Amino acid sequence: MIKKRSYQQYCPLATGLDIIGQRWTLLIIRELLIAPKRYKALLENLPGMGTNLLAERLKTLMNLDLIEQIVQLTPRVSKVYQLTDLGQELEKPVLALTQWGSQFLKKKQPKFLFRPEWVLILIKAAFKPQKAAYLNICCEWHVDGLIFYIRVDEGRLEIKLGAAENPMATVKTDGENFSAVVLGQSRLKDTIVNGAFKITGSGLAVVRIMQILCIKDSRTQSEIA
Repeated sequence: MIKKRSYQQYCPLATGLDIIGQRWTLLIIRELLIAPKRYKALLENLPGMGTNLLAERLKTLMNLDLIEQIVQLTPRVSKVYQLTDLGQELEKPVLALTQWGSQFLKKKQPKFLFRPEWVLILIKAAFKPQKAAYLNICCEWHVDGLIFYIRVDEGRLEIKLGAAENPMATVKTDGENFSAVVLGQSRLKDTIVNGAFKITGSGLAVVRIMQILCIKDSRTQSEIA
């Protein structure tokens, strides 16, 4: 049993940190904000954590009613962890911290783990509804084997794992190129021209959706239509 530490302060911030401030806890929340996950999937995405510590953190979060374990029927029957309504309330602070942390994100170090789904959290954090007020676009993405879709519908953003129904375009790429464009480290036009984004369907839809999703607008502008 891992001893639980406390700041022992009668303060909402200190109390919140007592609950979610332990190492790895917010990263578990991040994983479950993306989608419900099996224990094995959590362990794979948090490899430095170790199975004993993961089990302890999950037990604590379940006792606090922040997560729950359910039986998922698709794509196959399995037990998964998901956020409760109370746990889902952590989305706003997690997105705010993600956006704040993005300004310190430099070029990825070779030893650092990377998952393309983590970029989806950043896209959601940085999304500005007013930039997409009159757009209705859906694109499906295949990034390092991960399939997801991003839909923008008149200022509303939807990001879901799995295939989309009738997407305007499908894009196949790798995590390095996808994250580089989103973070403004590569120009969208150059990425498309050099074939790093393999597009089926409307190239214009891809350009338009990326222009409102990328963190740095100026580097994503493209004359491609």
